[in-house]
Amino acid sequence: MAIGTFGAFTQARLAIYAAQTGLNVTGNNISNINTPGYTRQRLDQVSLYAAGSDRYYAKGDIRTGQGALVKSLSQIRSPYLDIRFRTENAKVGYMDAKLEGLNEIATILDEVAKGDVSKGEDGFGILGLYFNKIAEAMRDLTSETGHQEYDNTVRQVAQNLVSTFNAYANKLEKVRQDTVNKIKDDLTDINGYLTSIRSLNEEIRKCEIHGDPALELRDERNRQIDALSELVDINVVYTEEVISGGLTVEKLTIRLDDANPDGHVTTDESLLVDGIFSAQLSFGTPKLNDAYDPNLKPGDAGYQGKYLDKDGNPTDDLRNAEILTGDGNPNYSVMISELENRLGELQVGVLAHDEVPVELIDLPAGLKFNSVTGKALTEVADQPDTGDKTMTVYTRTLKPGVTANPPADTDYTYTRQVFEQLVTKPVALDDNDLNGKLQAHRELLTEEGEFTHPDVITGVDEGAGGKRGIPYYQKTLDLLARQFAKVMNEANQGYLVYPDGTLVGPKTGTPTELGLTKSADGYYIDDQGNYVGVSAHDPCIFSTDPLSATATDAEKLAYAQKHGYATVADLMNEHGVTDPDTKVTTTNPAPTKVGGVLFSNNPGNDDPENITAATISISNTWQKNHILVRSYTCVPGTTEPASGDSENLLHMAYLLEHQKYDFIPTDLVGDGNASDEVMFNGTLFEMWNDIGDVLGHDQTSTETELKTSYETALEIDTQRDAVSSVDFNDEAMNLMMYAKSYNAACRLMTTIDSVLDKLINNTGMTT
Repeated sequence: MAIGTFGAFTQARLAIYAAQTGLNVTGNNISNINTPGYTRQRLDQVSLYAAGSDRYYAKGDIRTGQGALVKSLSQIRSPYLDIRFRTENAKVGYMDAKLEGLNEIATILDEVAKGDVSKGEDGFGILGLYFNKIAEAMRDLTSETGHQEYDNTVRQVAQNLVSTFNAYANKLEKVRQDTVNKIKDDLTDINGYLTSIRSLNEEIRKCEIHGDPALELRDERNRQIDALSELVDINVVYTEEVISGGLTVEKLTIRLDDANPDGHVTTDESLLVDGIFSAQLSFGTPKLNDAYDPNLKPGDAGYQGKYLDKDGNPTDDLRNAEILTGDGNPNYSVMISELENRLGELQVGVLAHDEVPVELIDLPAGLKFNSVTGKALTEVADQPDTGDKTMTVYTRTLKPGVTANPPADTDYTYTRQVFEQLVTKPVALDDNDLNGKLQAHRELLTEEGEFTHPDVITGVDEGAGGKRGIPYYQKTLDLLARQFAKVMNEANQGYLVYPDGTLVGPKTGTPTELGLTKSADGYYIDDQGNYVGVSAHDPCIFSTDPLSATATDAEKLAYAQKHGYATVADLMNEHGVTDPDTKVTTTNPAPTKVGGVLFSNNPGNDDPENITAATISISNTWQKNHILVRSYTCVPGTTEPASGDSENLLHMAYLLEHQKYDFIPTDLVGDGNASDEVMFNGTLFEMWNDIGDVLGHDQTSTETELKTSYETALEIDTQRDAVSSVDFNDEAMNLMMYAKSYNAACRLMTTIDSVLDKLINNTGMTT
């Protein structure tokens, strides 16, 4: 219908209200132009029009709208740009945290960047400088034979080297501990954001129920979500939740954003927030049941649950499993708790399966269908271990064309649908289920590169062999320290020889030339009754103990078995001498062994086993005595090398500077625990430089990726600001627009008042 006479006042009144509200919204935008996270607000208004018309109306009756109606306030925001920014923000968080960790490692390993720059030395850090200085000190010692201070110089430089190894190892361990604290801080921040977002969801929900859009609360929630996206890669979804009577409110859901490249893994899409319910993240990994067979299903013979509870019993319910933390969780695995509201109540959901056609004969006995709905409900099945419930609903529908009254059971078609009431459960995340700063810190703590166990590469992360965190650099440093100690220790101990290669001390010749006789069992023995040819100490050919005339049969058998032989006869058959033309060496006097262990795993002993960068030390004997072997070669007829001969010192310098070695991960961690491929071939110094090259490459590639991700995120954020942030020019135009609209509406009100005054008070009056 047409607007009434006084309806024009309503038009003017609504116009004034709309303009005034627009001015308020514009003023609020300008006031919050510097508020972090504030999203520009917009007034939504529509034309008020009463639909419908009279059955009989005058065709000359012109229909107009009844004014402007303020509908709502909304935010100018792009969900698409939000998604893109948060995805890219997770990459920025990941690369930033990774680069920070690599830079801390580089600060330790490359303390001065290029060795002793003041002397023109070129190398990777102080450790490389000391490798060169040890070789230099040994060459100096060759021309200063007999001068104790030069021997002390070698030991002092070696002490500096092992101290540097120790310092690097200790500092790397400190970085590892700091990273553990960082990942704990990450979890604290994540849990704080999840709790805050849940609380904001609840407040926004209450406001929406009462008609308030709660725009400022949404701004704060978006700010919290943006901060969360830097720590973990998330997927944010907005849906409508039905409250009652057709009333719906917005429901926000946050999941992990499908980070795992394995399509069969679903834990990487776990719920973090679901409306007014949220989870919490924590360190932990469930104790697995080694007897679990994934090919068996519950109810099959021999089936056992995937986990073990605290009593060692199999279970499939993660809530009952024993959760390993601390040393029991070396991979720093993360678990997601059940979804809870602020009252601590667990979330319960309903899962409806598809309807399935069933035959009449498959219906449960005694099933009764409701005559009105055509449905029948079976008993609800409780699952006490999990709290879940299952309900099965059968439905029957008359077949087309049925005329029988009443119809027979066969005149219906039947379907079955299963409904599950599921109680939320904790989730144990896989190695690749996360992305963002949290994952970067995890990988810094766990990734071992070439030292990764093969089972991890085949069963967990096929790319683990190329990921290098703090453990990789710790183990690489250990491998270098062990190889250095092994080379020096082996080069500094052995037996004195003559120029022709024969040992100093023993006599060499055939049994006949040496006057040896045969024992009763047919083997040659010396004048002490010792068997010729059986040795306990390489390169001696035989020894007097324990295979001697005075040894008991039990001692001989124990000796044979210790060396892998079942009987003494087996040992003798392989090593004993029966041929009179065989050349053998006597042991009277015994060969002269010189030198000793230079580097041990503790300064209080001479044990060269299991040396690491943290434990390598000057051996106890070298600390107290001068045991550097200058040469093993003696002038014929003497029992010690010439005083000026330093052949072995030059050899040791060559081993340090020029000899190339295969560096294999299994030499450090044992066969089967890592790759057995050569990770590097080169000198000790080149191996040290390679550590720097690998670290530098990791830094460069990470820095490049960080720069790319950061620039992309910055560009997207700029686009978001162009859409969502407050612009002075736009708001100034809005002020002018709403001010003019307000003035015009007031003028309209005045004009209508004047017209009506004329109509009411002056119509029919004559002058």
